[in-house]
Amino acid sequence: MGDLSVTPDQSPIVSHTYDLANLGPFDVGHLVVNFSWPLQDKSGHWLLYLPQIPYIQYSSGAREICEIDPQLINPLDYNLQRRSKRQAENYFYEDDSGIFGEQSALGSVYDATDYDYSHLTQQLLSMTEDYQTEDQPSAGSEDQPPAVEDQMYDFAGEEYDDGRQLSDINAGGSSVEESEFPESERVTQTEILAPTYTGNTFSRINFICRVSLAVNERASVNIESILYPSTMHDHYSSVAKLTFHSTAEAIETDMVKVSGSSKVSAVTELTILDPVYSQGPGRGIICGEKECHKYAFCHMMFGEIDQPICQCPDGFVGDGESNCDPGVATTSPSTVIDCRTDNPCGSNAQCIYQADSSSYVCVCRPGFHGDGYICADENFSESSQTYPDKSGSVGDMEPECRFGACTCGSGYRYDGSGCVREVQGSPECRTTADCRPDQQCSFNSFSNMRTCTCEYGYMETSEGCMSDQRDLCSADRDCQPEQVCQFAGREGRRRCECRIGFLMENQRCVQNPDAGCDILKNCDSSAECVPNPDTGKYECRCINGFVGNGTVCERSSRIGCNVLNNCGKFASCLFDQQDRGYRCFCDTARGFDGDGYSCSPVQSCGENPAVCDPNSDCVNPYGAGHGCRCKFNFFGDGLSCEPSPKYEGNFLLVAQGIALIKVPFSGRGSRPVNIKSNQLSSGVDLDCSRGKIIWTDTKNKQINIADVDGKNAEVFISGGFKFPEGLAVDWVSRNLFVTDPGTDSIEVISLENKMRFRILEENLHSPRGVAVHPMLGKVYWTDWDSYGPKVEMANMDGTGRETLVDFMIGEPNSIAVDYFSQEVCWTDAGKKEWDIKPKIDCISASGSGRRTVVELSYGEYPYGIAITQNSILWTDWKKKYVHGVDKNSGTRQKPIPYMLANIGKPYDLVNVPEECPNIANSCQGQPCGMNRMCLPDGSGGHTCR
Repeated sequence: MGDLSVTPDQSPIVSHTYDLANLGPFDVGHLVVNFSWPLQDKSGHWLLYLPQIPYIQYSSGAREICEIDPQLINPLDYNLQRRSKRQAENYFYEDDSGIFGEQSALGSVYDATDYDYSHLTQQLLSMTEDYQTEDQPSAGSEDQPPAVEDQMYDFAGEEYDDGRQLSDINAGGSSVEESEFPESERVTQTEILAPTYTGNTFSRINFICRVSLAVNERASVNIESILYPSTMHDHYSSVAKLTFHSTAEAIETDMVKVSGSSKVSAVTELTILDPVYSQGPGRGIICGEKECHKYAFCHMMFGEIDQPICQCPDGFVGDGESNCDPGVATTSPSTVIDCRTDNPCGSNAQCIYQADSSSYVCVCRPGFHGDGYICADENFSESSQTYPDKSGSVGDMEPECRFGACTCGSGYRYDGSGCVREVQGSPECRTTADCRPDQQCSFNSFSNMRTCTCEYGYMETSEGCMSDQRDLCSADRDCQPEQVCQFAGREGRRRCECRIGFLMENQRCVQNPDAGCDILKNCDSSAECVPNPDTGKYECRCINGFVGNGTVCERSSRIGCNVLNNCGKFASCLFDQQDRGYRCFCDTARGFDGDGYSCSPVQSCGENPAVCDPNSDCVNPYGAGHGCRCKFNFFGDGLSCEPSPKYEGNFLLVAQGIALIKVPFSGRGSRPVNIKSNQLSSGVDLDCSRGKIIWTDTKNKQINIADVDGKNAEVFISGGFKFPEGLAVDWVSRNLFVTDPGTDSIEVISLENKMRFRILEENLHSPRGVAVHPMLGKVYWTDWDSYGPKVEMANMDGTGRETLVDFMIGEPNSIAVDYFSQEVCWTDAGKKEWDIKPKIDCISASGSGRRTVVELSYGEYPYGIAITQNSILWTDWKKKYVHGVDKNSGTRQKPIPYMLANIGKPYDLVNVPEECPNIANSCQGQPCGMNRMCLPDGSGGHTCR
């Protein structure tokens, strides 16, 4: 919006304010907004002179300056002094507001990447392959960096023992000047930067502001300027009206979307009450390069296109140049389409202000001509264009063909030969004026055209657009059995949507015929419903001894197991004298019985210890009954055990958006173990019993898995996620816990068969970090609800939920379990408006004895967290590298540098030990069977699902 006041010398101060708001459901970090400002006219004369740097004012009270070439700010050392508008008697103004979407809102946000790094992929991969680690810490030692006394550690200018500055250390441990890589192989940071200018003639300039908004947070960008008096007096003294037009464009990414148009405008219009006219008798005034009609006045517009306009005064009509005749304009203002609202402009057009209609209209860009809706190249000749035959049109409707394209009226579409009625879907449109009163014209990315659709919150019916208020909900209990209550980000509310495996037909959720058998329940009695390891979809599979598609199974022909090799576990293929062929027989010597395809122990190991594998023990935990449990560093169900794989340990793993980076505690020898330009790695954890790393990819809505060294990377599971973020591995029970703030739920997924359940989804608003304690059978998580942030815990089966912390907590992010001290610790980014500083807090695993390990300063933003025997380590969105503190004394430690720290933002991190902690629970050994999920109940027992 525009505003105006005056300086002591009567020069108006013109200020434009752009309001932004994050409607959720996720936080926005470093959104780049590009501003265009009419600093000078095209001859280099000052117009809206900038005496100070534009700034961002947050609703919390914080203020940040924008990024602009310094030479553009107050180069003449002009002293800005405000005075009351009463002193500006020679000026009055009108203003028009530019806002992002409805209610000045920056729209819904769906994913977290700040920049597209695809152009760096080959460089990064090349560096990964060629990278040689140096000075690795000795195995078995944490090699902690030395502690420093200063609680507010400033790493600028800090030196290592060899004299190198930390800011000059690259990931390989050598300074940039001494790098062994040739110039072409070095990785340089590429980001959106404010342009710089040379000389003294700048004309219209650009600058950028980087805005970070929490959910429901608001901010405004303020641009204050002086209408330069000398320019107005010397070059525009005969001008009666001045219009200054600035623009702001939000740079959208795959993860950040804007509600409405991403490019908007603000306008200040000044009317000069007593302009100086010097034209001769009967002549019009000179307006730029035009001579106006003798009755017209000069209106100068400075914007994306600087243009002089000769405008007839009220009571006269005409073009302002050749004629201004007495009369009243016949055009109704309501017929003028404001392109800022409907955004109907063609791909080669722009929406700009037109003084003659006092509105924003579509105008073809330089090098193109047309009506603003269709713009052809300036070399295009209509006379040489041949259009198709129009014989295919229906009735009297014929296409309108111009500028090389054909269009049809409302309710029709052009099919290449004529206009045909729109039978299915919504009718094509150019603007909302082409639609019914209860519809809007919006771009449909699937059909690649603009169509008439109902507004958000309404649905198309035979009676028109009807409100779908019946779909509103607060929890699943408000919905039908086939529905779940989910947050609809673009609508800013929760509504009932079909569950996975169901689809909407005639306003009802019906089973998707392509859904899995867990939904359709269509397996044969001789089949089992199991997940496909490649797709995660549940499929019917005939049991051993039967063949078919799973929905129909028949006993297989009597081909011997010596050919089919189809005997079950704990069975052998032996020759059967009675059947005169090879058959499968369970190992009765160890105490197993069955049909040879499925064998199970007849007795417990308390009665027959032979059923246990030699590398397992027969235990009776909590008196719940005897069972086989694999020994430490072995895994399996106890009936059979395999040794856990050996892998390199004693380092950190940082999720850095496009990459997972191995970071030794020394800071030397870091390297990426996984790089993918189109991913956004967010949460990461270690499956220590299998030597695997598992991470969430929020951009592609999936979970990936790889060896600890990054090899054999693959998609573990996808589908059903909206924004998978936090992740925690229960390596004992073989389960994976995932937070999804897109669905406001916590989901558990079996690492063995990919079976999945939502164990928590009510009264969750923005779950982020998650951690597990397998021995206690507990799951802990942070909820970043902007109105009520908290830390909670529950039993792993979803029971026994309780709140641990809900006071003096600002913005809790990641959370981790300290197996050494039996504590749970989390990062808290703080909240200045609540007088809560960023900090690292801990509480006992049972929920008592909360303490603050270290309090940080405003401006720091701790995110990921990892815990070692002596230290708590974290990543920070505002400061690069890994930061640390002694977890007992609270003494800050030197930051740990790593390669690629300048690219993107660091998210989660995990400590990678050489072996798992020596802990167990009742789910060890998969007592529920391989086709079910075992979930500890927090009391020493478990729940089978």
